[in-house]
Amino acid sequence: MKNIAVVGANGKMGSLLCEKLKNTYIVTKITKEAPLEKINISKHKIDLVIDFASADSSEKSANYCMQYKIPLIIASTGQTETQLINIKNVSKFIPLIIEPNLSIGINLLKDIQNYLINKIKTFENYDINIHEKHHKEKKDSPSGTAILLKNYIQKISNKEIPITSERGGKEVGTHTVNFYFNSELISITHQAFSRDSFIDGTLICIDFLLKQKLPKLYSFSEILNNKNYN
Repeated sequence: MKNIAVVGANGKMGSLLCEKLKNTYIVTKITKEAPLEKINISKHKIDLVIDFASADSSEKSANYCMQYKIPLIIASTGQTETQLINIKNVSKFIPLIIEPNLSIGINLLKDIQNYLINKIKTFENYDINIHEKHHKEKKDSPSGTAILLKNYIQKISNKEIPITSERGGKEVGTHTVNFYFNSELISITHQAFSRDSFIDGTLICIDFLLKQKLPKLYSFSEILNNKNYN
């Protein structure tokens, strides 16, 4: 049975993931009290690490996995550009996925955006913006998902995409992309009703990455579009 180390195991996403994994994998819970660097690799063989904790822990996880040649999934957000560069560099040595949002719906939204932008940009004047809503305890603003969507849109449209953010209540995560053109508006919204939506995609990524031998930066979209991922 494969051993999955979950960094941030006592957090909201980490604890939910541990519960989902326990019947299929051995689960090693990584917390501040039991950090990844203290794991005796000779006694506890780790087959994959997934980090749901924080920007700082994700860089530590990347260094640990590079040292021991362990596949890694980074699902935390809030990294600086320097941190992201450092983390992405480890894909030269291990299979790696960095995704701020592992819901299937958000990745399908990227495909829809691609279609709409290629149609709308034939008009002389058009604008696109993003609005995101999350619970009041979320630390980073704008969200990692909003930044993901922004970067994706900007590559296609060559436009600067503004993001507005809203924090309040127990909102799991809502992202709306507005497409203005002529005298019309198309709005596309993705709403996560529970954290289970992120877990479903996480399980797909775990299953995929455990089978990879080639050091590479893999994307969730690539996995979903590959019919042979399982």
